[in-house]
Amino acid sequence: MRRIVAIVGCLVIGMFFTAGPVRAGAPVPEPGGADVSAGQEQAGQDGARGDQAEADLSVAMSASPGRARAGAALVYTITLRNNGPAPARDISFVDRLPAGTAVIGMDPPDCAEARGVVRCRVRTVRAGESMSVRVVVLVEPSASGTLTSAARVAARTPDPVPGNDQASTATPLLPGTDLAVRLAGPRETEPGGLLRLTARVVNRGPRTASGVRLAVGAHGSRLLAATGGACRLGRPPAAPEAAVRTSSRYGAGPGRRSFAGCRLGTLRPGESRTVRLLVRMGRRPAEVAVAVSPDLGDPRPGDNTGLARVRISRGGGPPGRVEP
Repeated sequence: MRRIVAIVGCLVIGMFFTAGPVRAGAPVPEPGGADVSAGQEQAGQDGARGDQAEADLSVAMSASPGRARAGAALVYTITLRNNGPAPARDISFVDRLPAGTAVIGMDPPDCAEARGVVRCRVRTVRAGESMSVRVVVLVEPSASGTLTSAARVAARTPDPVPGNDQASTATPLLPGTDLAVRLAGPRETEPGGLLRLTARVVNRGPRTASGVRLAVGAHGSRLLAATGGACRLGRPPAAPEAAVRTSSRYGAGPGRRSFAGCRLGTLRPGESRTVRLLVRMGRRPAEVAVAVSPDLGDPRPGDNTGLARVRISRGGGPPGRVEP
């Protein structure tokens, strides 16, 4: 008899360890081997499914361009991916921006920024899907050193791999030099007359700037020529010369505006270049905008653009200096 009891005891213990630990909410056998009720069984199944509802979220981020410039834009791209197996719900997304930057754009636009922290909320990301958040910042003149941004993600759904919920990127800041541009020319001219303007670009130091570019945009008039550098008439230039693409209150429509891009090469501290512009006026007032950019950062970007507002008169006005 003792041998039979021992054998039965060993079988019960073996069944316990084979089945593994009992999870919360799982059906528990009744004494004597009785089955649980249907309600208890359903509750146990629901509990088991809840324990399996896990979602491995991962986050990665990058910065463009690879080197930051004072006065220029820097784009952070943060990519969230749900590696499954379950959908991730009630997701919060946080990106801490480096000091010396200011947000000028976000996508999706319903994200919010306060005190250098961007916060986004996402309702659901299914298993195998990913989404991206883009944050565009302006590098301020006060920025220094390496610009580091860090992002993290969290969700209400349990994450079995929390180690990949954070990411960061470090962008070196290029040394800067102060470039400035000034426009000079008549402030009034006759209807349909020719307008001659000069754009003078100077490097105020302290470093040599290479790859200096000047962008020109004529609004409400037509740019006929740009000389004094390797200039090319054509389509609107790309950023960072976006200032010349600003819609003007003078005239409207692409047929009433024209653009040019000029490569001015290398400017050592104290050196300057002059670009001469020839513009055909219409019968209404017009604007001519210019913007200069170096390969380095610029600690004083406020003097990188210039704008000339030209009125129409019966006779041409005297030449004058057009301040930015």
